[in-house]
Amino acid sequence: MTFKDLNLRKIQKVDLLKRLFENKIDTPTAKEKREIQKIIDSSMNSGSYFQTLNSLLLGIFFDKENTFREIRKKGLFRYSKYISKKCIVENIIQDLLDANKVYSLFDPENIDYLDSILNLSNLHKSYNDIHKYILIEFDNFHKNFKGKSIIKSLLAFVDYLFLMNHYPKTVTNLMQISSRSKEDVCSAVSYLIYLLSTKSTLTITDTLYISEEFIKSKEIENIIISACFISDFKEFEILIDHFNYRCIKVDSNLKIVPPYEDFEKSIRIGFIREQLQYYNDLVKAETDHAEHNLVSFETLVEEIYKLEHFSLFKYTETYNYPRYVIEIPEPLYDIIIDKLFKPDLLFKEEILYLSKIFKEQLLTPENLKEIKIQGNLTLFDFIKIRRVFSFLFLMFSNQIFKDDKKDFETVLRSLIPVYPEDLLYKFIEKLTTTENVDSFLDLTYWEPGIDILFDLQYHPIIFLEKHYIIPLTILANSNAIRNLYASQYKINNLKIFLDGSKDALVDKLSFAFQAAGIENYKQTSIPKTDIDLFAILDDTLFLFECKQSLHPVSIFDLRTTYDYIKKAEKQLDYLNREYHSGRLTKILTKKFNIDLSNIKHVISSIILSNRLFNGNAFKYPIRYISEIENYVNEGTMRTKEGIFNMWEGEKLTLSDLKEYFSPTSKHVKLLFDSVSVRTLTYSLTDPPILFDAYYLSAENAEPRLHDFTSKLKTK
Repeated sequence: MTFKDLNLRKIQKVDLLKRLFENKIDTPTAKEKREIQKIIDSSMNSGSYFQTLNSLLLGIFFDKENTFREIRKKGLFRYSKYISKKCIVENIIQDLLDANKVYSLFDPENIDYLDSILNLSNLHKSYNDIHKYILIEFDNFHKNFKGKSIIKSLLAFVDYLFLMNHYPKTVTNLMQISSRSKEDVCSAVSYLIYLLSTKSTLTITDTLYISEEFIKSKEIENIIISACFISDFKEFEILIDHFNYRCIKVDSNLKIVPPYEDFEKSIRIGFIREQLQYYNDLVKAETDHAEHNLVSFETLVEEIYKLEHFSLFKYTETYNYPRYVIEIPEPLYDIIIDKLFKPDLLFKEEILYLSKIFKEQLLTPENLKEIKIQGNLTLFDFIKIRRVFSFLFLMFSNQIFKDDKKDFETVLRSLIPVYPEDLLYKFIEKLTTTENVDSFLDLTYWEPGIDILFDLQYHPIIFLEKHYIIPLTILANSNAIRNLYASQYKINNLKIFLDGSKDALVDKLSFAFQAAGIENYKQTSIPKTDIDLFAILDDTLFLFECKQSLHPVSIFDLRTTYDYIKKAEKQLDYLNREYHSGRLTKILTKKFNIDLSNIKHVISSIILSNRLFNGNAFKYPIRYISEIENYVNEGTMRTKEGIFNMWEGEKLTLSDLKEYFSPTSKHVKLLFDSVSVRTLTYSLTDPPILFDAYYLSAENAEPRLHDFTSKLKTK
């Protein structure tokens, strides 16, 4: 009997399990196993209970590892997948756990996973309650503020936060906007606008007037916070599905806990260090370019406002809608475009921004013209077009707060310009070709109904009824190149990468070792795999797997880096087996005609192009490329107390390298010991969910740093 002979909609669980354990059902072929996975997927989504349960039992019995992998990958047990839909997850999990008591179907890891999903079962009700509340508030808005746009009101709210450079005053009260970052609020507003677009037909009215009363009310904060919690809960589900976190019961609460403490620390420390390094890089770039007399946007705007006979920042009451607008006479705009924006020159702000991007994306200035993102649109073209919007933003922000008496409501009405399609094209076509304008807008816009995940920071331009709605502050202040790469990476746009035969991360690592006088070989093919880079120093062979990925900005993005690390672990496992068998040194000796007879030790490490997961939380040490460059070439640590030498002596030695790439590295221990923890409470569900968040506390970190550097020599 094959599984196809069974009526999965009717057969009882007990009967199916009995037949399976009595070997009365033939082992499925590889193709049939794939069919079972498709049945699991479709029946779970349709809410067909018996078919889901029975197909799951078949998948678990014959193909357990792949079945759980597919469940996690597709999110079949995530309650967020079933908002406003029939959800059978809780009962399915309970049935599977009951079957396990009799038949021992699962190992401890699978049981922990299923228990976690079961503990979170009330999330489905929470998702639905929040969803219903938001829809009711949408209806209330349309009843109470007729003729006003909820989309523009939401955009004005979040754009104002970006204009004011909002930063959380505290993170302990997650029910308040003051405890949320502007990026979190932006994601929440994106969700709300997307949800609105799926529930109602948007019209020209949605491009017109904000509701000042709504923006100043508690209602707008309440629906934004509600959307923030939806995002929070989705992150918890991702942590459980993809990173093996667990949900456990703690007294009357639930708690999301990492697989081990250092795992969560490696994530939070990465985010903390990235933020700190951003400001350090900015200061360095300012210093490096201080003598170059670069033209800045701010200076340009100041000079333009000094021009006589021009009134550029105006108060208007057209359409009985008081607001401030920027009006640049066409002859003046033409001069700005032709003399300042068209030439292949960069403004100071762009150079400072690109210095960070080059480091993050491992790019060079030459790449700006070499990389074509879409059609003939190069990175440089993209920057030039974005320059127009940055200029308009600075023209606005330069004036909006100069008069303390400016009315808050008038400011809100001024924040979100709307351009008819033909006017925006005419505006940008003075700078570049129509084809390039098309490409730029394709990359940065969103409209209801198109098949892309909507996030204002990735797609800050909304197209509606032949009009472009533009939150200028968000567009001008988001990490445009990074977000561009992220969105194009997700759709597998290979144009954003140069010659695929070259690996910038491997090249960077190789160059660092060469500069330190360490023999190394890159991109070496061996049977069944390859070695990104291996280095030789005295009696030690160093093996490196290099994984380049974007700096993650959320748990959702973090999955790519994590998957790269797990793949690198498997590659290093194989290389280490080959080394200990003696085969690897023989292959390398023959391939490069080098003598490896004195090699007695092997050290393996994974090298990343971003700071996330750096440390010793995985099977092999994870190290960040820029940190390696500093360590092997300079060996310095900079603090406010001075510059310290991290090497044992004046020159880099094998002992130094072993310490740096050690699973017990002292500098990694310093980092991990320096963070403090606080428990956050996510209360918009019952029972509340707790989560331990790590942060950098000067009170904890500074004494440890002082003690560490006091044992080092100064430079």
